[in-house]
Amino acid sequence: FLYELSRRIGVGRITNWLMGRYRNPREEDRVFLLIDLRNSTPLAESLGTRRFSLLLRDFFDDLTDPVLETSGEIDSYVGDEAIISWPRARGIEDANVLRCFTLFKERIAERASEYQRQFGVVPTFKAAIHAGPVVATEVGQSRTQLVLHGDALNTASRVLGECNALGVELLVTDSVAVALQEVDVVQLEDLGQFKLRGKGESVGLLTMRS
Repeated sequence: FLYELSRRIGVGRITNWLMGRYRNPREEDRVFLLIDLRNSTPLAESLGTRRFSLLLRDFFDDLTDPVLETSGEIDSYVGDEAIISWPRARGIEDANVLRCFTLFKERIAERASEYQRQFGVVPTFKAAIHAGPVVATEVGQSRTQLVLHGDALNTASRVLGECNALGVELLVTDSVAVALQEVDVVQLEDLGQFKLRGKGESVGLLTMRS
C-alpha cells in the first residue's frame, strides 16, 4: 500500500502532506521544466482516442526515471504537457533541470523502434526552462491537490509557446542560463531578446547547441 501510494503521489509529496507543509500558502523559489508533446492533435486524429492515450501514457512513463534521477518533482500533467520542478538550488545543482531534459530525450531515442512498432510514430516534444518565486498551497477537501500560482510558471508557459516560432526543441530563459553555465559544460546559444505574449518586458532566450 505504501509503495503504491508513493508511486502515485511521490515520496516527497507524502511527507509534505503528512507534515501539513502546504496547508497554508507557502512561497518558494523553484526551477521549472515544461515538456509538451508535439503534434498532439494530428496524432490523436490519426491514432484514435484509445491508441493516442496509450502513447501519451508511455510518453509520460518514460519521463519518470529522468525526473527521479535528477531529484525533480512532477507537479502536474495538463493534457499533453508535464510540469516538473525543483527548488532553485537543487534544480541548478549539477544542472539537474537541463540533465532531466537530455535524459528524457535519450530515453525516447532508445525506445524509438518500440514506439514506431506500436504506434507508427516516434513522439517528439518541446520544452522550456524558467525559474522564479511561486506560491504553493493545497486546495480541496475531498480530493486535495497541490497547486502552484505565480508569474514564473506563467512565463515558462509563454516561453514554451515560442519553441515552434523559433524552430527549437528547448528554450531557456537568460536568468536560468547564467546559473546553469556556471555549473555545466553544455553550451547554450543566445537567440536574443523576445517580447512574450502578455509580458511588459522582453526576455532573453537561449537554446542548446546541437
